[in-house]
Amino acid sequence: MESGGLPRTDRPTQRPRQQRSVTVAAERSFARVSSAGLALSPPLSCLALWFLRKRQFVQHAGGATMARQSVNRLPVPCFIPRYRITLVPDGGHTAPCGLLRDSATAAVALRPCFAGLDREQFLVCCLDAKNTSIGVNIVSIGSLTLSIVHPREVFKPAILLNACAIIAVHNHPSGDTTPSSEDRTLTRRLREGGDLLGIRLLDHLIIGDDRFYSFADQGWPL
Repeated sequence: MESGGLPRTDRPTQRPRQQRSVTVAAERSFARVSSAGLALSPPLSCLALWFLRKRQFVQHAGGATMARQSVNRLPVPCFIPRYRITLVPDGGHTAPCGLLRDSATAAVALRPCFAGLDREQFLVCCLDAKNTSIGVNIVSIGSLTLSIVHPREVFKPAILLNACAIIAVHNHPSGDTTPSSEDRTLTRRLREGGDLLGIRLLDHLIIGDDRFYSFADQGWPL
């Protein structure tokens, strides 16, 4: 007949020695740290709290089986980190003018960002309320004929920089600045997203070898 009517797995003497030693060692370590008044890091604090609540339930439960079931129902504390979002400057170049009054000025100021590239690159130039350039962010680097771009990544740096407006720019390594159907679709989505966020899309430029294409100058043909 089994002692106390308890299954073998619930009898303290039948628990694996290694499991008992690990649990007891962890609880003793937490007790020593608590008595010494030492601070624990947030993840360790969550683990220590779980051990403490587990020990309290085991001590006050009516039996081993009840204690095990109660402990299994306890939610394990989860550490939720807090983040601070910042933009880090990463080089740059000198432009003839920071005030981008028209598409020609913008093309001249941003063309150095595409010097020597053998694949498509899409970037966004963020502007303040006076159309002065705040900074440029590379959104995507693609292949010879394609660069995958989503409005989400385009407006992310604009929001972080508190931009009032943006100019989208990408290159065609072939030198032909004729917009593709994907370019037109993306331009339409960027205009819609800008209207929703209150960050205007002033232009979408396509840079070629010695020329450029401006959606704004062409009346936004979509």
